[in-house]
Amino acid sequence: MTTIPLGFAVGTGDPVTIPLGHMAVVGVTQKSGKTTTLDALSTRVRCPVLAFITKRGEGAFQTQQPQQVHPPYFRERADWQFVEAVLEATMRERMKYERGWIMKVCRGMRTLRDVHVNVKAEAHRTKSQFARDMYEKLDAYFEIVVPQLAGVRWAPKLSLTTGLNVMDLTTFSAEMQALILGACLDYVQAHLRDTIVVVPEAWEFLPRARKSPVTLAAEMLVRKGAALHNYLWIDSQDLAGVHTPILKSMHVWLLGVQREINEIKRTLAHVHGVTRKPKPDDIAGLGLGQFYACYESTAVKTYVQPAWLTADAARECAVRGMAVAAHTIYQRLVKAKQEEDPMDAQVKAENTQLQQENAELRRQVGELRKSVEMLTAAARRRGTTPLQGRPLDDDGAIEVKAHEPLPYPASSFYNEVKERLLADADVLAAVASIITSRPEIRIEVTPKTITFDGDSAKGRLARMVANGLLNQPCKPGVVIKEFARTGGAIHPSRLSEYLGDFVSCGFLLRENDTYVKAPGLKVTTTELRAV
Repeated sequence: MTTIPLGFAVGTGDPVTIPLGHMAVVGVTQKSGKTTTLDALSTRVRCPVLAFITKRGEGAFQTQQPQQVHPPYFRERADWQFVEAVLEATMRERMKYERGWIMKVCRGMRTLRDVHVNVKAEAHRTKSQFARDMYEKLDAYFEIVVPQLAGVRWAPKLSLTTGLNVMDLTTFSAEMQALILGACLDYVQAHLRDTIVVVPEAWEFLPRARKSPVTLAAEMLVRKGAALHNYLWIDSQDLAGVHTPILKSMHVWLLGVQREINEIKRTLAHVHGVTRKPKPDDIAGLGLGQFYACYESTAVKTYVQPAWLTADAARECAVRGMAVAAHTIYQRLVKAKQEEDPMDAQVKAENTQLQQENAELRRQVGELRKSVEMLTAAARRRGTTPLQGRPLDDDGAIEVKAHEPLPYPASSFYNEVKERLLADADVLAAVASIITSRPEIRIEVTPKTITFDGDSAKGRLARMVANGLLNQPCKPGVVIKEFARTGGAIHPSRLSEYLGDFVSCGFLLRENDTYVKAPGLKVTTTELRAV
């Protein structure tokens, strides 16, 4: 699929299509119809589209089926570049002198929680008031983010279906939303193809004046994603606040209504190669759902067909200018549909109560089953039956025919079983034996074997381990000097990544800010010779 049906030309009603690529949708909020446009286009492409709901009361992206709602995905990073970006997004300012402190607390860390612990430790050790103020800023950020990381069950990966996939992030803070968006963009570029990611509120998540976790991942996607048919779609109220490298990579522009004179000029500057360029009044006079669709040497004033409107009705809106009336009618229908079913809240409440009762019944049945098993075992040792002298079958269970009623009323059965258990000395002895038995844990360890090329950076690090460099606790600085002495140098952040991988594999142990060879590690060196 190389083109997407967009809508119909205003005035003529001719169909308008746009090429598939990186796209920006710009216009005044609630007056242009940006999210409705993205919603409509997401339902027409024949590839997975991942969109995010980041603010309460969002009316778009409500046409999806239940199976297309994707749980939040996040993968932690702790490198200093990433932490610097999230701090800039949180503090709403660029990091200047703080980079050295950020690099220090991130060195050798694997998770944001590790960085947070390191920040607290450094804050207590430092004697510099300036450094202490910096660590207090870092600590304040992590106090916002780290508790949210612990309280969410994250999806292990992005499992996207063809069409619209929605991730609801309205319950997360703005800081956490940025982390999730950045992680999703990283995953798409690293593992998926033929995928579109919709980033809302680009002025907030892709700001021009500072970095954010989304900026790093979005730049990678817009620069390299087209080769894999991975595209970025963004929407923003204006162009002034969006990260410039992102805007430079946009191939398709949908320019909606603007009122502020400077923003009108910026909007017109993105219309190129057309014989009749729109005038400022044309931009200020755009209606709801109307955009200038600009790509290559084309600029068409278009009414975008919403997902809930038929093609014939959308054409009529484009020719006769009935977009506002159509949108009003649609909103009334949605409200009427919600009011038609007042039992929804009651049904949900009853469903919740039934689930709780079901869980309690399952718990009681489990306890009852254990009690009956213990009672039956005690009766077998005595050679009798615990229920009115009935014989036991070959499996030691009490034989009760399907058509025969129970010997006791169901309501009193549980209490009688409990009383018999408490009165039976053999059962109490068995319970005491179970309680006092010593627990045992058995662990089977499968040795992990990894082969390294001796000339690669990881291979050189493995050779240093084999040669005994890390037999005693060793700081990363010593390893960096050994790299420089034996060959090419290595960047500290890359070394931290390799050391972290060796710790995860069980080759090394991390002790404070040092690393040491794991006990029992076996290293085998094989020399390859040409024959």
